[in-house]
Amino acid sequence: MKPGDRVTATWPDGHQVVGIYARTERGYVVLLDLAKNKEVACNMRVVKFQPGNHVKEDDGAEKIAKNIRLTVSFLWGLLIGTFGYWFFSL
Repeated sequence: MKPGDRVTATWPDGHQVVGIYARTERGYVVLLDLAKNKEVACNMRVVKFQPGNHVKEDDGAEKIAKNIRLTVSFLWGLLIGTFGYWFFSL
């Protein structure tokens, strides 16, 4: 790796960071995290490095579907609650 290379760092627990290789210092690789704009120290013995952007992207479809389900459930609850309040207040 050379300074300025784009690198994907992957930890054993699955956490991934895409950053720019800055330097090696005291046995650690220092990356500039592109998402948070912070330096990240990576232990060379633990973290696996790949050149380029290899992060598994999630298109967010599951999050959108979950938000839609929550919204629909809330609206049904509001409708049923309003109808029940109106019906039983007569």
